[in-house]
Amino acid sequence: MSYLATVITRTDGRWSAAELDLDDVEDIDAIAEEVRGIDHEADLRVLLLEEEDEYLAIVRVDGEDAEPRVFLSEGRAADVYPLAAMLVEAIDDAGRDDDDPVAAVPDLDIEVLDDPGLGAELGAELDDVEDVAGPRAEPEATDDEESTGGHPTAPIGDAALLADLGTSRPALLELCRRESTLPSDVAAAVCENAGCFDAFDELRTG
Repeated sequence: MSYLATVITRTDGRWSAAELDLDDVEDIDAIAEEVRGIDHEADLRVLLLEEEDEYLAIVRVDGEDAEPRVFLSEGRAADVYPLAAMLVEAIDDAGRDDDDPVAAVPDLDIEVLDDPGLGAELGAELDDVEDVAGPRAEPEATDDEESTGGHPTAPIGDAALLADLGTSRPALLELCRRESTLPSDVAAAVCENAGCFDAFDELRTG
């Protein structure tokens, strides 16, 4: 498999991690079913999908009837990778909040956020993951920010899906913009923030 799919689950306050085979899935509902199948008793399930160091997809599946929440670090990955295209289709079907068009604001900076307290909050969060994030890439002012396939180069989807697990919307977007940051670095950072890094790391290195 050219991809690595890791499902993080929480059951009775305990975290576990398992690999998932997505070769035969055809849509987001099938992905959600596979994620739920890892642990039907879990109260929280998060899929972290990486492919060839090109993108990180996060799919959160909380309950049996809850709609999956989806985030993709690079929209243009959908032009190359079928799994990414499947997830972008799910994002398009769900629609984006009117005030949260992530793909339309690739140059988001802490200084322009409406809430002045968010800057300090985000700075503290990023300090905690500085060892894996590296320096932030400066945005390039070009006229062709969108990829040739029509999808944006910026992150798309529900960037707030991990807000209650220690990684706020602006923090996740900032992590995805950092220079030389691999998808695995972002995955490790969000797991560290959520408190499930040990389970994640044991699976990856075990």
